[in-house]
Amino acid sequence: MEPNQNAVVDGFQYANARLVAENESLKKANGQFGQRVVDMVLEKNDLKTEKGALKTEDGALKTENESLKAEIETLNTENASLKTEDDGHEACKRSFLRPIASQWHERR
Repeated sequence: MEPNQNAVVDGFQYANARLVAENESLKKANGQFGQRVVDMVLEKNDLKTEKGALKTEDGALKTENESLKAEIETLNTENASLKTEDDGHEACKRSFLRPIASQWHERR
């Protein structure tokens, strides 16, 4: 080969080596990007799972809240009933004690 041809061949070999190196760099970057995509998909799946768990927990808390509301209503009803009963006992005590108190005051 002539010197000019050697220079052209050397130029092509150099350009080829640069392209091979750039290709390897792009393969590495592509692999890293692919790994990032895989990581994001896994994270998305984890978030979906967490969302499902939170929905389940939310449903359980709503059920518990309704149960507690019903219990409060029952206690309020029971409290009103006991207050009525207590008022009746007070009235009974007053009617029972009134004559006794009246007699006691008369004796003094």
